[in-house]
Amino acid sequence: MTAVQNTSEPRRLCTIAARNYEASTLLLVQSFAAHHPDVPITVLYVDARPGDAYPDYPCEVLGPDALPIDRDAFLRMATYYDVTELSTALKPLLLRHLLDRGAGCVMYLDPDIEVFAPIDDLFELAERDQIVLTPHVMRPMPRDGLNVREETIVSSGQFNLGFIAVDGRARPFLDYWWERTHLHSLSDHARGYFVDQRWVDVVPIYYEHAVCRDPACNVAYWNLHERVLDVHDDGSYTIDGTPLRFFHYSGHDARKPERLSRHVIEPERIVVAEHPALRRLLHERSARVRAFEPRRDTPLPYGWSRTRRGLALTKTIRRVYWDAVVDAEEDGSEPPPHAFEPDDGAGFTEWLLEPAEPGALITRFLHAVWRDESHYQRLFPDPLGEDAEAFVDAGRVDVTLSMYELTPRDLRPPPWSVPGGLPGVNFVGYVDGAFGVASAGRMMARMITASGIPMATTVLRPPEHEHSHPYPTAMAGAPFNLSVLALNADGLLEFAKSPEFDAMRDRHRVGVWYWEIGALPKHMRPAYDLVDEIWCASEHVREALSGISDRPVLKHPLAIAAFGAPPLLTRTELGLLHDRFLFGFVFDYRSVLSRKNPLGLINAYRRAFGPDDGAALMLKTINSESAPDQAALVEITAAGRPDIHIVDRHLDDVAMHALFSLIDCYVSLHRSEGLGLTIATAMAAGTPAIATGFSGNLEFMDDDCAVLVPYSLVEVGHESAPYPPDALWAEPDLDAAAAAMRELFESPERAQELGTRGRDRIIDVADVQRAANWFAERFGMLTEIELKAS
Repeated sequence: MTAVQNTSEPRRLCTIAARNYEASTLLLVQSFAAHHPDVPITVLYVDARPGDAYPDYPCEVLGPDALPIDRDAFLRMATYYDVTELSTALKPLLLRHLLDRGAGCVMYLDPDIEVFAPIDDLFELAERDQIVLTPHVMRPMPRDGLNVREETIVSSGQFNLGFIAVDGRARPFLDYWWERTHLHSLSDHARGYFVDQRWVDVVPIYYEHAVCRDPACNVAYWNLHERVLDVHDDGSYTIDGTPLRFFHYSGHDARKPERLSRHVIEPERIVVAEHPALRRLLHERSARVRAFEPRRDTPLPYGWSRTRRGLALTKTIRRVYWDAVVDAEEDGSEPPPHAFEPDDGAGFTEWLLEPAEPGALITRFLHAVWRDESHYQRLFPDPLGEDAEAFVDAGRVDVTLSMYELTPRDLRPPPWSVPGGLPGVNFVGYVDGAFGVASAGRMMARMITASGIPMATTVLRPPEHEHSHPYPTAMAGAPFNLSVLALNADGLLEFAKSPEFDAMRDRHRVGVWYWEIGALPKHMRPAYDLVDEIWCASEHVREALSGISDRPVLKHPLAIAAFGAPPLLTRTELGLLHDRFLFGFVFDYRSVLSRKNPLGLINAYRRAFGPDDGAALMLKTINSESAPDQAALVEITAAGRPDIHIVDRHLDDVAMHALFSLIDCYVSLHRSEGLGLTIATAMAAGTPAIATGFSGNLEFMDDDCAVLVPYSLVEVGHESAPYPPDALWAEPDLDAAAAAMRELFESPERAQELGTRGRDRIIDVADVQRAANWFAERFGMLTEIELKAS
């Protein structure tokens, strides 16, 4: 690190980040310095270690060791706060530290801000009025149901603390602020906290201050609706006709430039595609950030995310520790050991595994899980008493309630006794991906998890896909002798080039493959040599993959968890037509348009309904940017019909759960499916389904629980790579599909009956525990380890 500077200076800029946010931080530093070359800059990396060097930085870089705080007190904060909470909590301490070192006035900017013009006057305001703040919004927000909503601002605080400027007279305020943020900088709306911001709402009452109302400052997703971003003739950006001064890219991911912020769910008030200047700005920012990313061969993990023993510090773990520290501070006792003690966190883990109270059967950690999860509270109302044993059993094998996914591996009750040692599975997949193969991989992981067999996870993230599905993992690498690779043949060939695969070459390997029609192309067939056997989810896939190699191909049971109550989201909130009988279909443009056949669905719908008949069709799509010509063709086919609505973006899990529940009927006129997981997901939500009566969806569909559309077999042809052109797939009867849609539209009772039967069928054929038992049996055969329930 650079040496601490002790000379006095009139002004200084600072920011706080973690090392894994280096690229955005450097963009802030560069953009500010371009307009203020004489103002020194300090970057505080909250997870920097003593001795780290930053030779190329045009500024001072500090680690937490430079702050006036006891080392153990800081490490307790690093234990009970996540990265955002910790970074915001340290803000008043850093500001006061820089003032004490000799700065006359200090400005803080978040590391996801970019400066476009001089902001000297904001320093001048602080020098005049001690404290300068910027409000989130400057006019009442529309009550139109669009996001961001006024309630979000109310619960987050009136001022956005991505910016603040103070001079030396503001020390009493900084002392007040630090006294609160060192222990109460949680991101926890339910408790009334939102990191450092809520505490600053009192500044207009307690302290001298100024509020910057310049609309060109701190422009962000929460206030763009009240400000007009445009491009001047010279190419620069303007706000309401004046030069843009600094933009706050809160929640923007440089790898996904078209998405304004991950903090905003649909329906969004600001849609990037409808604002050319904003779209250009976000793309330019993404390019600038990514230009800094190659500075390191691999991205750095957040330094305080795990103990040295590898225990992941989940939100539940951080909160139970926070509770204990608060109690210790209130009664003056010694707090528990933190996660970064010299014993590498062993004492911290032991503390988590202590009884929740003297004589209790469940641990302190499991009791915290119970407090965090309302469904456990309903199922086990007395976890410290008569429900304790049942709750512990649920912790051993629990998938539908996801306790195993919530529980770090080190803290799980031992599920099995194994003669000769602990077994386990090395699982490889796209488990946090928002696409079909990733969803199928999570189904396999669910099966393994339910078996109770320890699982080490290697998460793959191909850059062309979205990876926004939260999937906690507590053990990584390949420590076990069996590897389950939830990658299709082409993905496995690519993975085989990696060092992660090298660690598995001398292990038993299983491939979990999907393939929709015909034999694998020749260029994919070397993948057979990379596995000892293949598992697949349907008889349709098993037949397609068999006969090419001597590798056994086995069909595994399905493990689809039925939905519980749908989220409290409405069609309006998801941007769906709310007053019509809504048919829906979900597809990915990367999954071969001709196979998914949305054009056939649109044509069938148009045969069944006129625009004013009271029905509507929703196509939920992703990755249209990868196939612009095909996306244009879909839009042309739907043109002129306001009752056909295309939702072309990623939705999070909660919104997708709501979507499958809110549509009135799911329709898939596919030509072939390996399984048809979106159909199964809709049925699991109790939504009636219409689908082509061909291929993998017959694993869970028949005429009793769904409507199967008749078809004729036709050749795939040469326009549907990578599938063999001479293979045969289905051409669904569009007139029959139109008649089926019309029938369910005119008979809601029939639709409801089919929805109930479909849900019952998924529960029956996709039982998680049955799949787990199959996996445990297969695991025993492959590893020659006999598993016995403890």
